Amino acid sequence: MAHFDRIFKTGQPHPVGTADHQRVRQAIQRELDALGLAGETQQADVCGTDYTTCARVTNVMTRFKPPGTPAVLLMTHYDSVPAGPGAADDGHGVAALLELARLYSTTEPHRHDLIVLFTDAEETGLLGAQAFVDQHPWVEDARLVVNLEARGTTGESYLFEYIGATAELVRRYGAFAPNPATNSVTRMVYEMLPNNTDLTVFKNRGVSGANLGFVDGVSRYHTPLDNREHLDLGSLQHQGDNAWALVAGSVDTDFEALAESAGETLVFFDLFTWGVFSWSVAAGQWWTVAVCAMFLVCLVLAVRRRLIAGRQLVWGVVCVLCGLLSALLIAFALQWVLSAAQLVPARLPVPAHLGVVASWVLILIFLALLGLASMFGKRTGKWGMWAGAWLFWMICAVTTALWLPDVSWIFVPAVTVAAAGAIIRVCSGNNPSWRNDVAMLVPFGVAGLFHVYLIWATSATMGVSVTSPGIYVSAFFGLLFLPVLAVQAKRVRQKLALFTTGLAVLGIVLVATLPVYTEAKPQHINVIYQQQTAADGAATRHWLVSTFGEPLPESFRQQAAFSADPLPIVPFSRERSRAFHTEATGAPLPDLVLRLENKAKNERGHRVMHYHLFSPRGATNAALSWQDDRIRKITMEGKSATFRKSGDWFGVAYYGMSPQGIRISLEVEGDEPFSLWVADRTYTTPAGLGDKLKQARGKRASPCHRGDTTVVKVECLI
Repeated sequence: MAHFDRIFKTGQPHPVGTADHQRVRQAIQRELDALGLAGETQQADVCGTDYTTCARVTNVMTRFKPPGTPAVLLMTHYDSVPAGPGAADDGHGVAALLELARLYSTTEPHRHDLIVLFTDAEETGLLGAQAFVDQHPWVEDARLVVNLEARGTTGESYLFEYIGATAELVRRYGAFAPNPATNSVTRMVYEMLPNNTDLTVFKNRGVSGANLGFVDGVSRYHTPLDNREHLDLGSLQHQGDNAWALVAGSVDTDFEALAESAGETLVFFDLFTWGVFSWSVAAGQWWTVAVCAMFLVCLVLAVRRRLIAGRQLVWGVVCVLCGLLSALLIAFALQWVLSAAQLVPARLPVPAHLGVVASWVLILIFLALLGLASMFGKRTGKWGMWAGAWLFWMICAVTTALWLPDVSWIFVPAVTVAAAGAIIRVCSGNNPSWRNDVAMLVPFGVAGLFHVYLIWATSATMGVSVTSPGIYVSAFFGLLFLPVLAVQAKRVRQKLALFTTGLAVLGIVLVATLPVYTEAKPQHINVIYQQQTAADGAATRHWLVSTFGEPLPESFRQQAAFSADPLPIVPFSRERSRAFHTEATGAPLPDLVLRLENKAKNERGHRVMHYHLFSPRGATNAALSWQDDRIRKITMEGKSATFRKSGDWFGVAYYGMSPQGIRISLEVEGDEPFSLWVADRTYTTPAGLGDKLKQARGKRASPCHRGDTTVVKVECLI
């Protein structure tokens, strides 16, 4: 942590363009000098291809061999969001990369080079990585990219994304990492989510890469609680170990193996970091179909030999389907009830006591399964219930193996053991035998092991509501409880029902009385001062409180007459960007200036206008918004900006604006004037009511993402 403490000693946020941002960059350069490494910088104006943002960035980097040498690229970003100091996201990565660079330099000479890259402006649209990929010659030497990230402050370091040679990377990671943590479900879920990291910009280059990150403590993500005190040193160590495993597994081996395995796909999981287990998708499909076919043959034999009556099997299937439907209905109904009663957040972050809420839901599901076992037990018998439950799992195994292979490992080991149990059952007949008990219970135990692992591995990343994947997975596993419950004596089931009912009542009391938020897991609330000046000179000023879809705490209404319902932050806000409004008083702030320098018409007859935009307030962030669709091109500091329509509006932003401002060029079709809104943003609010509103947040709420800001908007006729 010595690197970390020297670089981030002030513990302040350091978003792009701020004085603290520059100080952190200079501190990184000093650390590289202290290690005897030649640090270089890349300064560039860049516009993102996937985001409607531009920035003036400064990347910091070093390498050990001359350019032209194939290399592993280690990467992390050093900027933070305005709301928090970014100790985990991504200060830990900065410290880890410096230590990994030191380790590489002190070990024996390696066959391949190591490039260490500290990117800028990741939080504003992956712009530092974009500048490196588009403009820096070292990118041609990168054969493998390893990126360090965090979406929380603690937890296991997961290898959650692969690009390129997935199969070879899985093998190297499993072979070299002392405590590997990865699985194909996590990778699949990440790819389905609308999230990106710096690794995203390397996808189109055909290079292989891996994303490492820890994600527990997500309530602190992008908040002031992402600080040195909450950063888990164990997570930092695990992250460094995993990153070094990928480096060590690549700097002395052939990069050709990565290219050769690019088309190979694996199903894989780590199972409590004991090691990485994997098989090819094709092998898994053949094996699963064979196992399920064997199980079906055993079922047919069992029915023909009168070991299971046909009607018992039918009732077993009916009971299982009722159990699954009951579990899902309970989860959805409770989510609706708890959200309506404001006992859990309607949106992120997670409830402060998610474990209590989820446990209560699972207790109710268990109670429902207990009732079904009592209701259907006589009709099914224990083996009819057993066969029905595992038949459903066999269907899930085949379905996932053929059409969703990344998920199939959840089912395949358990159904394999269940098929073996079916063989034992058929061979043992109706004679009482310990083998029959083994055939019933061992598959249940194997499924339980994988269920516990899956909840352990995914609860931090996906356990964000009552109807989370963890509940669904538990519902699938709960079906295997049915045979176990069915064989219990009536008095045992009655005692279980009484005990479970007591737990359910206790759960109701706890869920109703425990706070939705705590100091450790706060509600996210931003305070915004907004000033708007229309083209005719009419000005409005408002205080806004953004609660991200949650109700406004009463403490804010005690400070000012806020609107009863959240309203759009600005007329062109997205639907989700709403806040509670109240009018502001006091002296107006100076408007930013959009000054026309020259204009002309190009060969297409379009107007081309060159502007100088600057903020008298010294803001480092500026944005343009408009509705007219006649703008054909925008350049910011000479770079063509990407802009897209969101609702009825277009927009583009620039970060890292200097006190002298930026140059903007517009190419517009036609001569009719239209409205262009220009805005600047600073990461603080005026004194007075703003201070009272911040105090009204209390200790159970905190700013997040952009945090508390002042926005000044001006309408210009173009």
